[in-house]
Amino acid sequence: MTLTKNDMPFKITAPVGYVVEPVRYRGELCRVFVGDLLDHGRRHAQDYWLARGFVLPDASLLYATWEALYDQRHNSEKRSVETVRKLFDDDLKEHWLMTGTRIQYHASELDSILHNYNTPEQYLLTAKLGGKEGFVSDDYGLVIQALFETDNVGKFRNVVEWIAGVPKKQTCLWSEYADEYNTHALVLGVDDSDSRFNIDADDGYLSLPVRAVAVKKYFKKNRGTK
Repeated sequence: MTLTKNDMPFKITAPVGYVVEPVRYRGELCRVFVGDLLDHGRRHAQDYWLARGFVLPDASLLYATWEALYDQRHNSEKRSVETVRKLFDDDLKEHWLMTGTRIQYHASELDSILHNYNTPEQYLLTAKLGGKEGFVSDDYGLVIQALFETDNVGKFRNVVEWIAGVPKKQTCLWSEYADEYNTHALVLGVDDSDSRFNIDADDGYLSLPVRAVAVKKYFKKNRGTK
């Protein structure tokens, strides 16, 4: 029998860090651990983090975690939800966040979005990011789906703006020009005026902190198993 969200009560536990469950990530229900900033909050470029064996949360895992928190913001765990939301809010406003997602631009074909970049779990999605800049509208659906693995742009904006504590309809995407073929880490953050959530896919050589966010999938049980 495959588990569904309705089979499991939402909860957040905090032995060391926070365990958020259930979170739907890549089509499966998971436990997600949210811990401290890695390497004592030091700032590094994406390649530096990865070369030293750190595991970076890709953009789709971050969004899946944020969406789970958003969906439960009014339930019995709302105080714990707000505590974890505030961690990410502070990260995005104080120093932005590095992700484990890498963008490879291509001049004449779809751009490559590599989630869990340079790890055994790396996987590829494609969309045309080049030339896409400005406030995220419904026209950005294919791009948002490739970057965050959600096809609901309206809810996506609601979730990230709630996480970041910014006004409604203030989510922006920044990318390379349409004919470029560079490669960048995907980074996320809020502008200096605390008024806009930014999806930055054109300045990926920045050195930024990483929040520890790790996933563990639930085991599926077949009918008749104990």
